[in-house]
Amino acid sequence: MKKNIVIAVLILAFLLTWGYLLWNNNRQEQVQQSQQTQIAKVTDEKGGLQKNFDDALVRLDTLTGLNNKLQRQLNDANLDIAKKKAEIRSILGKKNATSAQYRSVVTPNAMKIPVYYGTDRRSTGSMDPYEHFGGTIDIGKHYQTGVVEVSIPIRKHKIGNMELPAWYNFLADKRDTSKYFVITGLHIMDYATFYSNLKRAVDESDDKDLFIFIHGFKNSFAEAAERTAQLTYDLGFTGVPILYSWSSGGTLAKYVGDGENVRATVGTLKQFLLDIIDRTHAKKINLIAHSMGTRAITDVLKDITLEKGTVFNEVILAAADIFADDFRTNTAPNIISKCHRIILYASSGDKALKSSEQLNSGHTRVGEGGANIFTMAGMETVDASDLQCPDFFDHSYFLESRPLIDDIRQLFYFDAKPEARNLIPVHVGTNSYWSFKK
Repeated sequence: MKKNIVIAVLILAFLLTWGYLLWNNNRQEQVQQSQQTQIAKVTDEKGGLQKNFDDALVRLDTLTGLNNKLQRQLNDANLDIAKKKAEIRSILGKKNATSAQYRSVVTPNAMKIPVYYGTDRRSTGSMDPYEHFGGTIDIGKHYQTGVVEVSIPIRKHKIGNMELPAWYNFLADKRDTSKYFVITGLHIMDYATFYSNLKRAVDESDDKDLFIFIHGFKNSFAEAAERTAQLTYDLGFTGVPILYSWSSGGTLAKYVGDGENVRATVGTLKQFLLDIIDRTHAKKINLIAHSMGTRAITDVLKDITLEKGTVFNEVILAAADIFADDFRTNTAPNIISKCHRIILYASSGDKALKSSEQLNSGHTRVGEGGANIFTMAGMETVDASDLQCPDFFDHSYFLESRPLIDDIRQLFYFDAKPEARNLIPVHVGTNSYWSFKK
């Protein structure tokens, strides 16, 4: 009997000990899980704080850089003001000062911007700079080069606007440089002269950089040159502006023909870019393409072979009139590595691209916004649908909207990431893009 009691006590003790061990082990696991959950939570919060801190540093660096640049500009402006005051005092102190001397210290009405150009357009033989290059491609010949001078009415000019006489103002003096954009000179140059002058201009620029603008359809040579000058002035670009003008017919009715000509210009544009790389040694080469011009530049980038370490800097594709599915599959994967960054500007209000989609068998275009917005890893898409544009077709918004021009300025001057600019992220499923803050 006693033996059975002892055995029962031992069994009970064993069971209690085993139960305690199980309970204690389970409790330790719960405590450990709780600690791990807290650690994970703290780690996530730390990661979020670190990201916010990093973003704040990026914004601080951008603002510091902008402040330093503005301070330098202010110092330069103060020096200019002091110099002007000294000149005015000197002239006012002269009893026999001439009217020409008085005018010499007054702020000019206009500023001339030299735009270097390359073109595959055939010359018409006209000496008028507005008529010298027509809308016909010069097949079989190398590109032509030179400098076109564009005068900007800086007293009247507003950013995003290209001041020209109203179509109904038949009495306007179209060559009045105090009121309108005017081409004041066209200097045709051979390659040796062109590249010698271009290299000198690049070497003398602040950052030894340049941008090349490739215009869209329905653009004459003169219109494209004026747009290049406007972009240069509005961006405050201190490098060298270059225009590549392919042979657009200059009218809506020639859209199909423009498509053929932009395809034919690819080889010529490729050689132009290679020559600029080889003969200018610019530190940064930025590319800005608009509308149908994006077809040419992306085909060039797909095909071009660059020396190791050579890449294009900021590559901007605005209102891209490109078949989106084909671009995603066959072009984009072959151009990303050749560019420091590719920025796509898109808009759902772009009527020209909607018409292009209908004309091209319903194929969505890369530059469309809204539900059709194009996103892809390795590219930065910015939706400009909410920006106001005076253009009826909402197709030239990247040239006519101040917020977008300011965005490009931050790219060129500070290489600013999207989170450091006036943009907010938009997430749709697994895709994401950027939109302008309202």
